[in-house]
Order: sequence, then C-alpha cells, then structure tokens
Amino acid sequence: MSQLKPMIIVLLMLTSTLAGCTGTDTTDLEQQIADLQQSNDQMNETIYNMEITLQERNTEIVTLSSNVAMLQSSIADVETYRDSLLVLLEDSNYSINELRVIMDEINSQIISIYAEIFNITSTVDPYDDFECENGELIPFFLVNDGFEDCYDGTDENVVFIDANASIGDLQLIVASLIVNYTDIKNTLQTLEQFNWKHRAFYNSFTGLDLSYENLREANFRDADLSYTNLSYADLSYVTLVNSRMANVDLSGAIMYRVHATDLWQCPASLPENWECRGSFTSNTLFGPYANLVGEYWNAKDLKNLNLTGADLRHSTFLNSNLSGTTITIESVNSIQNNLQDITWINTICPDGTNSNNNGNTCENNL
Repeated sequence: MSQLKPMIIVLLMLTSTLAGCTGTDTTDLEQQIADLQQSNDQMNETIYNMEITLQERNTEIVTLSSNVAMLQSSIADVETYRDSLLVLLEDSNYSINELRVIMDEINSQIISIYAEIFNITSTVDPYDDFECENGELIPFFLVNDGFEDCYDGTDENVVFIDANASIGDLQLIVASLIVNYTDIKNTLQTLEQFNWKHRAFYNSFTGLDLSYENLREANFRDADLSYTNLSYADLSYVTLVNSRMANVDLSGAIMYRVHATDLWQCPASLPENWECRGSFTSNTLFGPYANLVGEYWNAKDLKNLNLTGADLRHSTFLNSNLSGTTITIESVNSIQNNLQDITWINTICPDGTNSNNNGNTCENNL
C-alpha cells in the first residue's frame, strides 16, 4: 500500500497537468493550420497549372522547330528550282532562236505551197474537205492535228506523197505544216513566257525586239534595256526612271507622258522632236507631252527643247535656261494645267526674259 501511494500521487499530478492543457484555447492554431492547408492547396494548383503551361510551351517549341525545318527545306528546294530554271533559260535562249528560224522556214513553205495551189486553180479552198477512209469528210486543217477527228481515226499519221502529185496532196502538206507550225509556235510561246518571267525577276530586258509592241503603262524603273529595239512601240505612260538605255532604238515610238529621268546613257535613237540631255548616269528625255512632274532643275541647259504639252507641275527651275524652248499651257485634268505650282528662280524664260523680272514666273513669257 505504501508503494502505491506515490504512484497515485504521480497519476493525480499528471491528470491535473493534462486537464490544464486541455483547457487552453486552440482556435488560433487551428486557423493557422487551415490557412496553411489552403495555401498548400493553392500552391499545388499553381504548380499543376505551370506544368500544363510548360507542356504546352514544349509542344509549341516542337511545332515551331518542325516548321523551321520545313521552311529551311522549302528554301533549299526553291533555290534548287531557281538554279534549274537558270540552266533552262540558258538552254532556252538558243532554243528560242532556233525555233524562230524553223517557224520562218515552215511559214515560207506554207506560203509557197498555198501560192502553188492557187496558181493551179483559183477555185481551190484551203479549207477543202479531207475524206476519211470511212467516207467521212473533215476540213483539211484537222488532219494530223493530234486528235482523231475522223470516226475511224484515219486523219492522223497521214503519210503525204510528192507535193507535185495533185492539189489534194498539196493541201495535205499544207495541213501538216500548219500543225507543225502550231506546235512549234506553242513551244516557242512557252519558252518566251519563261524567258519573260526570268527577265522580269531580274529586271533585265536587254537585246529584245519589242518594236511595234503595246507597252502602255509598263514600269521599267531601274530596268536594263540596253540594245533593246523599241522602235514604233506604244510607250504611253511608261516609266523609264533610272533605266539603262545604251543603244536603245526609240525611233518612231509613241512617247505620250513617258517619265524618263536619271537614265544611264542616252538611247541610240529617239522619235522626232525628242532629245536626251544630261550626264552619263543622269540623263533625261525631253519631248512633247513628256512627264516631268516634280523635277528639280538647277543650273540646267534647257534651251531650244520641244516641251509642247509637257507636264511640268510641281517642278522647280533654278538658275536654268529655257530660252527658245517651246512650252504650251494645257489642261491635265479638270482642275489643273501642266504648269501648276511651278517654282521659278532666276531662270531665263522661253522668250529670253528673266523670271525674277516677271514676278518670279515664266508663265506669261513663253
């Protein structure tokens, strides 16, 4: 019993202590635990969202890397195609000339045979009927055209005999030549289209025969036109600024509102009443109805030019000489004339007077 007493006392003391602890208020501690739990949940959610975003970014990086690789491959393919086109162009230059010769020869043969046919009889129609083996009749120009126009197909692969045999035989020869001529012409057009696309890409039109062509409103700015034949071509509203014009033939060309300044070299020939003036790399074409809008002429010799109807709006003439030059006032639209907003400073007017003495203008002293 004496041994149990101390143990009972210890138990009573522990019980009292525990009772004191359990009586303490733990509300704040529980709230802190709840807040920490909520913060932990929010942090876990944030981490989860960031992981998703990171996955999306990694996917985008993979996609972009793939696109870059595809573009790099495409660039290589385009460069290879460009190089192959350049090789074809080098070959086509000879082919075009060769085909032109063949076309000329065939055309001459066609004309010769037609003449022979009509010398034999004036009643022969070059579109007479060709008789198929089954008795069907078709126009001769359908013979050997690459399509079976006869129901039995006997209009193709026709073997022609001596051209002197008969009128019908001659007509068959003509039909064959026309087909060959057409095929060669189509091939030539294809080559020339490629040639033009290549020339347009490099802005190079050297050595072309563009005589009598309709080139209205064409933009040849910065183009190389050296040795090009533009005789009698329609160049209305054409831009030739900063183009290379060495040995260009412009004789007889229609030059209405042509804008031709800062030219490299002057053309070999020009239409009547047109002149080229300037220095080696800064020449200008002056002529009737030229487009000279907004130009700045400082100390320029502009004597004895024909600028009839030339559009000189918004230009400046400083210390220049226009004596003897023909200038006329004409409307360029419903509200403006060709001498609108020109600045005249110490310039000799066409009548020989000075613009400074004419109220800083030459409009009344043309």
